[in-house]
Formats: sequence, structure tokens, C-alpha cells
Amino acid sequence: KKHLELLDAYSPLKILLRGYSLSSVDGQYIKNIDDVNIGDEMVTIVNNGKIISKIIQKEKKWIL
Repeated sequence: KKHLELLDAYSPLKILLRGYSLSSVDGQYIKNIDDVNIGDEMVTIVNNGKIISKIIQKEKKWIL
């Protein structure tokens, strides 16, 4: 039972319901700034749909 609860808690759908989103370029999820290039089309999935946008700028910043 505990495993099922953990699986449910980490479900991508549950994550989206908490206000997070998933972004991808060419079907590959974006994990860091180097995964995108200027001009790329990015798809962002949110709780109630998807947003398609174009990368026009990127800034590398280090946050600890």
C-alpha cells in the first residue's frame, strides 16, 4: 500500500495539479539551459493544456 501511495504522489499528473509544468523541445524534456537553443519551439504542459512558445533568449544563472 505504501508503494502505491508513493507512486501516486510522484505521478506526473499530480505534479501538474500542484502548479508545476513540463517543458520539452523536439519531444525531449528540458532539464537544463543547454537543452534549448535560440529559435527552438518549446512545448510546455500544464494542468489544463499545453503552451507552445519560441525561445528568444536564454540566460545562464547559478542559483544555490
